Amino acid sequence: MITKKAPTVLPDPAGEFGLTLFTDEESGKEYLAAILGQPRGRENILCRIHTQCFSGDVLHSSRCNCHHRLHLSMELIKRQQTGILIYLRQDGLAAELAKKPDSSQRREGIDLTDHNTMNIPADEVRTCDYAVTILESLDVKSVRLLTDNPRTVEQLQKRGIPVTEHVPLRTSAPAFNDQALPAGSSFFHPPNNPIRENTTEPETLLEDQVLENIRDMLVQSSRNGRDYQPVITASYAQSLDGSITLQAGTQYQISGRQSLRITHGLRAMHDAILIGVGTVLADDPLLTTRLTNGEDPKPIIVDSHLRMPLQCNLLRNNQVNPLVATTEFAEEQALNDLQSMGAEILITAATQDRRVDLGALLRKLYERNLKTVMVEGGSQILTSFFNEQLVNLLVLTIAPQILGGLPGIRELTPDPEGARPSLREVRHALIGKDLMVWGAIHWSTS
Repeated sequence: MITKKAPTVLPDPAGEFGLTLFTDEESGKEYLAAILGQPRGRENILCRIHTQCFSGDVLHSSRCNCHHRLHLSMELIKRQQTGILIYLRQDGLAAELAKKPDSSQRREGIDLTDHNTMNIPADEVRTCDYAVTILESLDVKSVRLLTDNPRTVEQLQKRGIPVTEHVPLRTSAPAFNDQALPAGSSFFHPPNNPIRENTTEPETLLEDQVLENIRDMLVQSSRNGRDYQPVITASYAQSLDGSITLQAGTQYQISGRQSLRITHGLRAMHDAILIGVGTVLADDPLLTTRLTNGEDPKPIIVDSHLRMPLQCNLLRNNQVNPLVATTEFAEEQALNDLQSMGAEILITAATQDRRVDLGALLRKLYERNLKTVMVEGGSQILTSFFNEQLVNLLVLTIAPQILGGLPGIRELTPDPEGARPSLREVRHALIGKDLMVWGAIHWSTS
């Protein structure tokens, strides 16, 4: 029988958690539940079941990532504003240390990033029972489980706790007595262990971690940007051979569901989202944040000759009226028709070939207090933004496909000094089956 004692408050840098103590009357063992928000009676609660690890949690040993996993879990729960961290006791220090693999096991290929990824012994199965009892006492309907151990997912589900999502916590495996993740290290910048530049393997990261890092870059770019135009993030998905679709004017789904959720989260970070009219004709997108909880950005359509169909989703099924950027050479009837459907029309300066001048457009957007703009495509728009050196950040999703189709970036025209774009502060993550790469754009001749 497990009894629950009165909760107290646990102040923590990750948030103010409610701390509830549970005691097994038979064995005398005590277990803790750190609770943020109001998870009682709710579904899809972010949850971490963390087994006590003295060497990792307390001593920060390089044998494991337990300390890092514990605090990373609390940070992720904080970002969700609701969640539970269950802290389960071991039988004692001797029993705990006896279960720790040694360096010879590492040489035999055992993964030390989570010492519970090996077969679960009987006592740990019973420990899983305690976690189930705690979740049931909190009336949690289902959980999104933070773990690298699929067996834990199976154990919970066998005991009647629905797991709606397995959320991995895996980071670079710590080399025993080599490069660990010590206390205070950042997930993206651990000391003496650069995991983004000059690395050979991408990491599997949580989606909100990726978004948090991109947000930091966006904020930094906003501080360092020009004072008359928005910060521009170019974001698109491509195949391994650089194709964004099979052929011009057709739609082809490249990225996976997880990558799409990040794209929608990225949209929510920006004041506006910009595409060319060719993307409207080919894809008929909504440009919303429907896969996340953020606000929809302002849709901006670059349409020099007002070819935007009146029946498109952006005009009929969008809660935010699109802004259509065109020139003084656009036909008046087409302009009136779009306005009658709720579109805002923005007349900008034109280039010599009577297309929208992108630099002039960005200045007008800045005047409208649209300070961050995400450019999603298509190929012509992306190429134009790069050719005019207007891009500050790039977020590129690469799917494991070869299409032989339309390239995302066409031929770039070098400036008089021969400068080409490259990435600085490069980050990358394995999101499902897709590889996501992001960083700040730098223009140089080398």
